[in-house]
Amino acid sequence: MLTKNGFTKKEIIIPGLKNIYRILQISDAHVVSMDQREEGFFIEDGPHKGKKLTDFGKMRQNRFTYEADDTSSRFAALCDHIKEHPDCADAVVFTGDILDFFTESAFSFVSENISKLTLPYMFTLGNHDMIMSRMSNSEVRSRFLSLCNGDTYLQKLKLGELCLIGVDNTDNKYEPHTLSRLDDAMKNEENVLLFQHVPLCTEAYSSYLTRLGCKNYSIGEKGVDPDGSWRDFTNTITAPDSRVKALICGDAHLDHEGPLGGFTQYVSPLSAEAADILFYVHG
Repeated sequence: MLTKNGFTKKEIIIPGLKNIYRILQISDAHVVSMDQREEGFFIEDGPHKGKKLTDFGKMRQNRFTYEADDTSSRFAALCDHIKEHPDCADAVVFTGDILDFFTESAFSFVSENISKLTLPYMFTLGNHDMIMSRMSNSEVRSRFLSLCNGDTYLQKLKLGELCLIGVDNTDNKYEPHTLSRLDDAMKNEENVLLFQHVPLCTEAYSSYLTRLGCKNYSIGEKGVDPDGSWRDFTNTITAPDSRVKALICGDAHLDHEGPLGGFTQYVSPLSAEAADILFYVHG
């Protein structure tokens, strides 16, 4: 979200970098949009089973309405600002839950606004981007291929001396093919910044959530652990020869940074209500 004070600036220091790179992270915009295509649909399972999708949408819209602006108008204003001020960043990374729940109108709205951007961008999925759809998960994923450079599981964007990699963990796990491809994607790279939706459950982050009294939805032994794949992922990115310099996440609607191996994990607040994070990466 663009506020009167602009974006929130954070620094990532990588010794040896010759240039400064500005990466705008947009996470958890929770765009709600519905039209006649959603009329007459009822939620088929979960805690809201039997509720009209349009009624659910109105409830979710109210949840994220901030200073009388709804999620769709704020997201459109943000994309317009980036279009009108392309020098505001060098790249944009969307780290999931850009849709609050999947509808054809929400997907079209988000796609049309992102198409305004002239900056390079990556788009990683979040769990909310896929829920409530009347299609299978694989069908929903296929819809997002156009935003994910043809691959919803792993993306790679070179930005000067940096390598930006987006990794899918929407089901609180890492698919085996994602882990194997991550190894290949990081080969011969010196300065890797990783982006994903759900944070890892580090000691620092777990303690932070405990102090706040928040439920721990991060991935790990003390959080959510459907299959243990987080261990392979963590071992890969924190290995002694790893070139990962930061892990940047969303999902939790909180603002936190803490150690993970030899680098920092950043958990960013939701774009629906807070200023988006503009990372300054420099030596």
